[in-house]
Amino acid sequence: MTEAAVKEPLPADRFLSAGRKTHLRLWNVTETAREVRYVRTADGWHLALSRYGDLGKVPGARRHPVLLVHGLGSNRLAFDLAPEVSLSAFLARLGFDVFALDLRGHGRSEKPRLFHPKDWGWNFHDYASKDLPAALDGVLAWTGAPGVHVVGHSMGGIALHTRVAKLDPRIRSGTTLGASIDYSGTKTVFHALIKWIWATYLMPAVPLGGFTRSMAPLALAFDNPIDRVNVFPSNVDRRLYRRLVGTAFHGISSPVLRSLSKAFRPGGLCDENGDGYCDAVPGETPVLALAGTKDVQCAPEAAARRCTEMRAFGRAFDHADDYGHFDLIMGKRAASETWPVLAEWLTAHDS
Repeated sequence: MTEAAVKEPLPADRFLSAGRKTHLRLWNVTETAREVRYVRTADGWHLALSRYGDLGKVPGARRHPVLLVHGLGSNRLAFDLAPEVSLSAFLARLGFDVFALDLRGHGRSEKPRLFHPKDWGWNFHDYASKDLPAALDGVLAWTGAPGVHVVGHSMGGIALHTRVAKLDPRIRSGTTLGASIDYSGTKTVFHALIKWIWATYLMPAVPLGGFTRSMAPLALAFDNPIDRVNVFPSNVDRRLYRRLVGTAFHGISSPVLRSLSKAFRPGGLCDENGDGYCDAVPGETPVLALAGTKDVQCAPEAAARRCTEMRAFGRAFDHADDYGHFDLIMGKRAASETWPVLAEWLTAHDS
């Protein structure tokens, strides 16, 4: 075990409130994880890693485990919303030892508290330089593997890019879904919101989770710009999308938004010292970028930056439908169109 790994196991629901557990039951959430383990970050936060495997293939059939990292305000359920749209279970059936991380304040991980040292004060760099390294150390300690395949959706993909730019030797390969390290000069809904970034100084966090839970029963009741931020309507099952909206989002720490806002300005995201990640000398870690043609958060043009290979999904590329932001993971056709591309990439870089 590394210093990052928690020596004494914690109950899987240690940081889930009674209300949250009831809420998950009401939404009929059935997870396929076979166990939950915890790691502790350098600054003391307990992070949950849901582990998948033994779902049809012999555990250890692949050499390197897979770490799934969710996006902004989200949690592990984005990868395991239901058995029929569980990317986690799909990869486990292929023989990969799969772990899904809940970043601090999200999902099964430790939550912030008022009037406590562990409050809403963290920023994106805490995710990238503390949470992700702790998860990598934990996965390596538990599996004994020489490296880890990291798959990051949205902000999880941005965090992956920062580790690759820092030449993190623990990462065997990387895959981003709807993510870039530099969104400047491309079409994204966030460019219109940057001018309101000053408002984050008025509140410790943006209550995204409360808003989405209240709106979930009406999600995709009609075509609207709010839902299109997340999905392309015709490519998702409305019932499952409502479950996503109702269960897979949390509040967002305001400093996270301020630190991420630099990714939308010329030069792309910078580290805490002001050094641009795009200025880093490319390393040898291969990175695959998957992008949706109708993703208003991350256009294929942005996703193609700082990657080894890029694959776009949509009608323009002979797919059955267009893809939005979450469709890449849980769209109607993800299991037959996007997942096999990811699996082929992981397999090719596993030996």
